[in-house]
Amino acid sequence: MQIVANKELHLLNVISLRKKMTQIELGKESQNIKKLFDENNLSVKSITSVTYSVTKGQDEKPLLDIELLVEGVANKIPDISLAEYVVKPEIKIVNALYVDYEGSAREIQTAYNTINAYIAEHKLQPITPAYSVSQNPFTSKPESVCMEIYVGISPNVT
Repeated sequence: MQIVANKELHLLNVISLRKKMTQIELGKESQNIKKLFDENNLSVKSITSVTYSVTKGQDEKPLLDIELLVEGVANKIPDISLAEYVVKPEIKIVNALYVDYEGSAREIQTAYNTINAYIAEHKLQPITPAYSVSQNPFTSKPESVCMEIYVGISPNVT
């Protein structure tokens, strides 16, 4: 798995949803977003997930503080009035480490481990969490996931 430095992630006209939810709730929210786009005859270009933290919920199940960033094809997004969604005109991460992962969803942790090992080995300072971009969010199967992972790195040299 090759890590590429100095990459850029650039998303335009994005619908954002950030909240704490379980893995099951995350799946339901993803389907709600798909329905929102389908009802407006629009296509999703990519879904980017950003996990800020993981804690235990009241039932001891993992509770993710996660943000979903949904970019529409041709930068078209639904006209939304739901309070929980926020439209972000632009998101740009520069000076990022980048890994292109293709494989089983069960093995994706190896991609994150590879980036973390690279950061430690080169004594780099991450300034963003991992941005995980799924190019085929509603059609991928657990055994064949295609994911691009970006982590913003401080340009300061110590």
